[in-house]
Amino acid sequence: QNAIYENSLIVLPTGLGKTFISFVVLYNFYRWFPQSKVIFMAPSKPLVQQQFNAIKNILNLPEDEVVLMPSSKIDKRKGMWESYRIFFATPQIFRNDIKEGRCDPTKFVLLIFDEAHKARGKYAYAEIVELVSRQSSYFRILGLTATPEASKKAIQDVINNLQIAHIEYRAEESFDVKKYIHEKVIQIHRIHKTDNISRLEEYIFLITGQLLKEIKTMGHTYVTDPRKMTKNLAF
Repeated sequence: QNAIYENSLIVLPTGLGKTFISFVVLYNFYRWFPQSKVIFMAPSKPLVQQQFNAIKNILNLPEDEVVLMPSSKIDKRKGMWESYRIFFATPQIFRNDIKEGRCDPTKFVLLIFDEAHKARGKYAYAEIVELVSRQSSYFRILGLTATPEASKKAIQDVINNLQIAHIEYRAEESFDVKKYIHEKVIQIHRIHKTDNISRLEEYIFLITGQLLKEIKTMGHTYVTDPRKMTKNLAF
């Protein structure tokens, strides 16, 4: 309910229903605004494909109203933005087509951002919100993530960039989701490093460190030492 009335960020462990929540919100906006459009975005093509397949299994939507936007066929995309109502795409496709005039952002009443913790720096998520906001004030934002940022500044950046007004946060220990968590059996296997593995590790760190420095200049990370990388800290 909160996600319908306010720009919301849903922070929920993997497997506990973020996708289902987003589809419920999407379907309601699709029904309530029959002349408008909605879009679900994810950072990579495989993720977009996965969510596109999921919605087709969960909701009975008309085939001529829901589409997976291709990264190629640029000349055909303008017609696709005009013809369909429910879109699945990477943020780069949506951003580029708005900039190039192939897509009218004023038609969209709902923007869903999967892996919303990426909405920092110069990443396309933040730019999309800015582009749409310049031309329209009548749209809702829903962000989804299982990996909230490690620092307060990073979290605030995401909140600011996505214009978030409400946050729903649950951890695996939260009382209202704990009963749905399957018990984990953890087995630790310790593998001792050989000299060859240590040398290989140093080569990997050297190469990765150079790549991280380039990525930092683009505003997508603040970590340049691969030894300090974690899934929550790097991006």
